[in-house]
Amino acid sequence: MLLHTDMISGLHYATFSQSRNSLNHCSIRVCHNHNKNRSRALTILLNTCKKFPVAEVSIYISQREASTAPAEYH
Repeated sequence: MLLHTDMISGLHYATFSQSRNSLNHCSIRVCHNHNKNRSRALTILLNTCKKFPVAEVSIYISQREASTAPAEYH
C-alpha cells in the first residue's frame, strides 16, 4: 500500500510490507517532509496498522526534502 502527500499532510510517502518470515510482523517505511504534522501523520499510520492482521509493527522514518522521493531506504 502506498500513501501519498495528498492523503496525509507532511508525509512524503509510506510503504507497508509484511515480512515473509513472520505473519505477525508488518514493516512501515516512511519518508517524512521535515517535521510538519509528524505526530498527526504517525497517528494515522498507527491507526492504519490496526487494519493489518499483525501483532508487531516496525516504523522506519526518513526525513527528506519534499521534492525528493527516495527510490529506496537504507
